Amino acid sequence: MEFKNHTNPLPTSIMNSEYGSSERTLPGGLTLLIFRSYNEKKLAFAISLSISAILITLGIIVNVAICFVMLRKKRYLRNCSNFFIMHLSGMELVYRFLVFPILIRLTAPSSAITNNQCKTTAIFYYAFASAIFPSLLIIAVDRYHSIIHPLETLKLKRKRFWLACFVWLFAVIASCPFGACVETASVLEIPEARGIPFDDTCQKTRLCNIPQSSFGQAVTTLYFLLAFAFPLIAILVLYTKVVIFLNQRSRNGAINKTAVRSKVKAVRMLFISVTSYILSLGPGVVLPMVRSYGIFNNFSFDVILLVSWSAEFASYTSSLGNPLIYGYYNGDFRKEVLRLFHKGKNKTGYKGALVNFRVKR
Repeated sequence: MEFKNHTNPLPTSIMNSEYGSSERTLPGGLTLLIFRSYNEKKLAFAISLSISAILITLGIIVNVAICFVMLRKKRYLRNCSNFFIMHLSGMELVYRFLVFPILIRLTAPSSAITNNQCKTTAIFYYAFASAIFPSLLIIAVDRYHSIIHPLETLKLKRKRFWLACFVWLFAVIASCPFGACVETASVLEIPEARGIPFDDTCQKTRLCNIPQSSFGQAVTTLYFLLAFAFPLIAILVLYTKVVIFLNQRSRNGAINKTAVRSKVKAVRMLFISVTSYILSLGPGVVLPMVRSYGIFNNFSFDVILLVSWSAEFASYTSSLGNPLIYGYYNGDFRKEVLRLFHKGKNKTGYKGALVNFRVKR
């Protein structure tokens, strides 16, 4: 079944036929689709994989462009924001080229999955997902200091390597509990599959599952708090402080029109980044926790289908949207894109166009 961005849970698919059913899943544990026959299962897998390929290709193009711009003239070394913008894009590329093919292989309709594969897949998946949240938070901290405490920005710049180490240490710590929690389970043990008539062959199907137990609830709830709720609150607080600071300076007459424009830009950045954060990364954190408490057990498959598909496609906005948002609002990135665009259009005329852009700002 198709995979979503690494900020979201790994999907489940329940294949239901007139005479029996078969099921495939990975650690997210969400009921995703119901099919009447195995042929429909294969067709849905092909369509889903095709859509994924298109979205993933677009994401790769965007992230390659961002990495190219940041590597050019070593822009990624200028400040922490640049460094972690490239870190997010580089991490996305590594995930897509190395980890994603393995996950696709494990979710292919003809493949089987073992307990060790479940645990390994869960650790890799949630490790990459967990690295996104602190990276976004560090970008917010850097922008907060660059406006309110400029000298602190220099300290962060010197510590970017250690900050990157902290990000991955956090990711490993956050993902390891899933390696202990996720386990293979018989299709007959999955609460969402109760009431479905399974034939002898399908009864032997095993899948990866986060158990609806106190341990599963503790793991998913802790992940929700550490990887989503706390970073989101911190980002909101930081950007709110920036807006309040600029507003106070504007009222006191201590800043000019340029600073006022910066205030508007900060408000816009706050709204767009937080909204994209919630829409793209939130469902993948919330849904496994909700499922671990058994909330989906009494829901119809239609409701589960709608929720799961919404989370599935929203997840790709993290791969496409977040790098573009942070890249666009980064001055170095905009300048380099304009420079490359004008150089390709007219090798002798791009400098004048860049000057005009700066004047308009």
